[in-house]
Amino acid sequence: MITLRPAAPTTLEGSEAKERAWLAGLRAPASALRRLGASGSSLLCLRVGMGWFMFYAGWIKAYAEDGWSAGRFLTDATQGPFAGVFQAMAFNPVVDGLVIAGEIGVGLALLLGAAVRFAVLSGIAIFVPLYLTHLPPPDGWLSQHIIYILALVVLGATRSGVTYGIDGLLVDWEQRFPALRYLLG
Repeated sequence: MITLRPAAPTTLEGSEAKERAWLAGLRAPASALRRLGASGSSLLCLRVGMGWFMFYAGWIKAYAEDGWSAGRFLTDATQGPFAGVFQAMAFNPVVDGLVIAGEIGVGLALLLGAAVRFAVLSGIAIFVPLYLTHLPPPDGWLSQHIIYILALVVLGATRSGVTYGIDGLLVDWEQRFPALRYLLG
């Protein structure tokens, strides 16, 4: 059972105060979501949802009973300008391993809110080839892969990892090392 208690007044400064506020939010998630507002809680839900989606997709592929290969999907790429490239990659164990590791890695990063911008770029790098395998798309140009890409772009552009994520704990480091802003978010 979660008990809500008011936050104790604090005179801490800098990163320690931010860390305590972040941890206080973990103890009282309902009130913390109310403080985030509609847009903050929506982004948090989108980040966690996409993270779980990616993690679970990689996990079930990694532990499939009969083994999993991208080969079945890639051999179906019989049309479009990239069909030959994708068919050549079919049943390659390196490609299979990269897909599984990429999905699990992007999923974990989004779930934890760690290096969200890097995870977003990695997720887009997974979904763009999936989209390009079947050109023109049989179900229209706006397919599920485009929706996933757009959701990832929103997560990267809005710094969603700062909201109840590990990136939020590293904001002070980002100020000291400006190059980190390209990874954190």
